[in-house]
Amino acid sequence: MIRNYKLVPIHDAVPGMVLSDNLLDRHGKILLSAETVLNDKLLESLRRYDIDMIPVKAEALTAEEKAAETQARLDRLNRLFRKHNYGNEEEHANEVLLSCLKDFRQGGDDEDIGR
Repeated sequence: MIRNYKLVPIHDAVPGMVLSDNLLDRHGKILLSAETVLNDKLLESLRRYDIDMIPVKAEALTAEEKAAETQARLDRLNRLFRKHNYGNEEEHANEVLLSCLKDFRQGGDDEDIGR
C-alpha cells in the first residue's frame, strides 16, 4: 500500500501545506481536520501545543516511483522472511502471513481495506 503523505517536523512546515490526516493532541482530541490548509497562524498555534511532526499531503508519485516503492517493500518482506523454511508444514502460518503481507503491500488505496 502506497501512502500519499509525509511526516514533516513542525519547524520545517510552511504555509500552504495540506494536512493528510486529522491532527490529534496527546489526549486524542482533534486539533485540525484532514485537508486543512496550513497558514502562519495555525503553525504558530501547533507549536504552542508542542506538536513535533505533522502529516501533510505529499506530491503525487509517478508510476515509476510507485513501482519502485512497492518493489522496495516487497524486498523488505523477503529479507524479513529469508530464514523461513518453506515447505515445512509446521511453518505454514509463516507462508500464509508472508502471502497476506505481500498482497497487502501490492494493494491499492486505503478504501480497498475498509478505511
